[in-house]
Amino acid sequence: MNLSVRRNRLSGPLLAVALVSLCALVASGWGYVAHRMIAEEAISILPDPPKGFFDANLSNIRAFANEPDAISMIDSSKGPDHFIDLDSYSKPPFDDVPSDEKQFIAKFGADALKEGRLPWVIRDEYNALVDAMAGRDYEGVVKHAGLLSHFVGDATMPLHATKNYKGQLTNNVIFDRPDDPNRHVHVRFEIGMVNANAADLTRRIRPRLGKPHKVDDPADEGLALAKVSFAYIAPILDADRELLKPGDEVTPVYFAGMYAKVGNIAAQQMALASTELASFWQSAWEKAGRPGLIAARVVLSKEPLTMDEAKRIRESQKPAEAAK
Repeated sequence: MNLSVRRNRLSGPLLAVALVSLCALVASGWGYVAHRMIAEEAISILPDPPKGFFDANLSNIRAFANEPDAISMIDSSKGPDHFIDLDSYSKPPFDDVPSDEKQFIAKFGADALKEGRLPWVIRDEYNALVDAMAGRDYEGVVKHAGLLSHFVGDATMPLHATKNYKGQLTNNVIFDRPDDPNRHVHVRFEIGMVNANAADLTRRIRPRLGKPHKVDDPADEGLALAKVSFAYIAPILDADRELLKPGDEVTPVYFAGMYAKVGNIAAQQMALASTELASFWQSAWEKAGRPGLIAARVVLSKEPLTMDEAKRIRESQKPAEAAK
């Protein structure tokens, strides 16, 4: 399905239905709480029979869903896995940005991947999940289902689709304090605002969840999600500028104001993330031949890297460039 048609489908009916803080050195697509919520709600709409396996492995999937941020903390080369800065290549509606990676490189050059690789990381994790399911590699299924959860979530976070990801080009307040969890609009929106309103967000998300649909082309789907997300960048930046002026400090009043203005965007995009994630999982299971998956928790031979572990490793190394 071509990009324009796919984009219309995501921005039409599906979009309509459609965080404990991370270490302050990393601002990822959504935060810990949001990624956890996205995975939980995706499992809630999965049909049987794969639902039993995912229900039993929720805690494992949630753990792997946050591993990409921990990895990015100690390996700056993984940063572009989390985003695609669409406005570095083109202008809305971005119909000239190919979802095929080879075509993308041919058009924009290999260096353009430094501005984001997210659609192709989604493709790779989807394919790895298909292979794990087909081979009944249950630990692999848990791992790649969790990693896919993270990157699909990233594609629905609006500030992961722009080079202006922290409002530096629009005069949004940026604090020159690297350890400040509210240092720029990116983290103020995806972590601070979400964490402060997690219970109400869950209430808002659930009525917006759709039904899983077939994913024909995972890279195309990922790129289409980023295109939909791009439309919500301006309202987030505008609300932040209105509520936070130079010289101000971030207070609970700021987060309440942000939630009143753009909380609905967060709920809408997180619901879209959950619906899409369930669609990716279900499609992978079908492509793998509908294998029987045990409805039991998998005992992992190796636990995913945590943020605390990554922080300890990072503190012993030369600081790396943080991911978005």
